Amino acid sequence: MRRTGIMGLAAGLFLLLAAGCSSELYRGERVTVELLNGAPDPAGEIQDHKLQVWSFYDPGAYNDIFTASRPGVEVETTLFEHSEAADAYLEAMADGTAPDVMIIDDSMLGSFNTLGALENLNTPQFGEKFIQDRIPENYHSRYRMLGDAKWIALPLELPVAVTFYRYDLFQEAGLPYEPDELGDYLQDPDNWLEAARTLAKKDIYLFQHDCEPADIMGWGNGYVNDRLLFARTGPEYETAIELSREIAEQGLSLNMSMWDKNGQEALRSGRLAMFYLGTWGAGSLEEWAPETKGKWRVTKLPMNIYGSTGGAIALLPGRSNNKELAWEYISGISSAGQPTSWVNRHPMLGGQDFEHVTAEAIANMKTQTSSPFDKAISERWTSFVKDAADSNRPVKDMLLELEQSINAQFAYQRKVILETASDGR
Repeated sequence: MRRTGIMGLAAGLFLLLAAGCSSELYRGERVTVELLNGAPDPAGEIQDHKLQVWSFYDPGAYNDIFTASRPGVEVETTLFEHSEAADAYLEAMADGTAPDVMIIDDSMLGSFNTLGALENLNTPQFGEKFIQDRIPENYHSRYRMLGDAKWIALPLELPVAVTFYRYDLFQEAGLPYEPDELGDYLQDPDNWLEAARTLAKKDIYLFQHDCEPADIMGWGNGYVNDRLLFARTGPEYETAIELSREIAEQGLSLNMSMWDKNGQEALRSGRLAMFYLGTWGAGSLEEWAPETKGKWRVTKLPMNIYGSTGGAIALLPGRSNNKELAWEYISGISSAGQPTSWVNRHPMLGGQDFEHVTAEAIANMKTQTSSPFDKAISERWTSFVKDAADSNRPVKDMLLELEQSINAQFAYQRKVILETASDGR
């Protein structure tokens, strides 16, 4: 089976697979683009080019930077809802109406990384030097085509998840409150639970939902390994789910989401004193709870987890008529590999310098693989952790059953994809 057959296979798989807790943890908020590294110099003289960009967030400020140095260039942006972007992009690729640039949440890459219709960005013409200089090796597998060395996506930042917490409330409660001290303290799940108990006595919570420890653990693995087998197994997941059970039994979660008005009010009032998100969450926090400015700090994730959630990636369809200009656009908007994140010393965080927190996470991030199964597995995982948190059955047995069920569910598709990738080498 030849590589050219992958696009039809992947589109069919996506339609098949497309037909709580994890869904609450990310709602694509993006960084302020004018604070990124700016647009690169134009490659040459440009005459009357229109660059079509589809995105799940508005890059308008960057568009102004980009076109200011390129007379004759116009950027036309079409915006999609976060949840609708992947479907719209796949449909456009299938019917030949795809734009020059497509920007999506990186959790959706699995719907695209078996397609043969995206430009390879790891070439001298495009991103070979960018990738070599700015993307750490342990991130490479995320952005490649399955079973291939071709890069089909460019990260617009290196995704890193961290812990945001109310410095003042931890200090008042007699808990560790300096970022490095608290980060070390939370590596022990018993300490995480004890901090939650201490603050719950004051009607202050560290968890939005009971299942957050299990979901956060998942940020370090993705859903499948490089052989497309279910990856969320092992002792660390057993520990995380046991912790979720303790949270449920002891009533230690707020049972609200910070993505809705009640959860945001809890952030403002101090009832929610900790949340776990990508570093870009500082911008969302400023929008949701500006009156808490300066009261928050950032530390690493609990339980020795190095993971990521959210972020954005850019894809360049192979049918684009403006590929070089499209590459200039996406390489200019990307802050991946820049020495200082735009959120470092953010006013919401009291000017904290947490560069070492993100550097440690980047250095220790496990390799991850995206797959066309991710959306369907995500739905099953969400249901599973809720059920497991409420169950008295041995967690190890429940995880084994889930692993066997998911691997059986996608056995045929997995076989076809891996064989196709092997034949196409």
